[in-house]
Amino acid sequence: MEPDPASLGLPRGRSRRVLTRLKRDFVARCLSNPETFTEQLHAEMLQVLNKTYGVLCFSTCSDSLLMWAHYARSHEGFVLEFDSEEHDFEQLGELREVTYQPDRPILDPTKPPTIEPFLRKSPEWKYEQEFRIMRRLEMCERRSVKGADCFFVHLPRRCVKAVYLGSRMDPAKAKEISTIMAGTPA
Repeated sequence: MEPDPASLGLPRGRSRRVLTRLKRDFVARCLSNPETFTEQLHAEMLQVLNKTYGVLCFSTCSDSLLMWAHYARSHEGFVLEFDSEEHDFEQLGELREVTYQPDRPILDPTKPPTIEPFLRKSPEWKYEQEFRIMRRLEMCERRSVKGADCFFVHLPRRCVKAVYLGSRMDPAKAKEISTIMAGTPA
């Protein structure tokens, strides 16, 4: 939104000249150092997006040793398998497939933003076979976990098809999870 020349507190003709010069200087700065401008714009866009949207990541692969090492504390954690066709799961949002490409997406600030840059990763991550759901954080329950804001959405037990326990999981934790799963209706 463009400021009203009168809001500058200068005579009308002078206010317009000042605004014209400011616009010209801004465009000149952007053109003289497009990399810095792009980096700043990208950082600002990410900040807004991080405050507005959450990304829920899924994989079609439950037996990747690399993923167990990365995401399940070296086999101490567990993996949940979800029924993506269950109605309550579908209500989370649209499941979108991640593409693996060597080139980084280019954000054009003159065009409306799209979700595509957030669905692209380097080919080195292809083994993850990832899908993502983007969800507005205002549609989630916010809780503080160890001092950090985390966002949750309730899913009924029927959305969970299986639980895979890590080979190095603490036996007491494994028993606790097994008890929870055995005691809940399918």
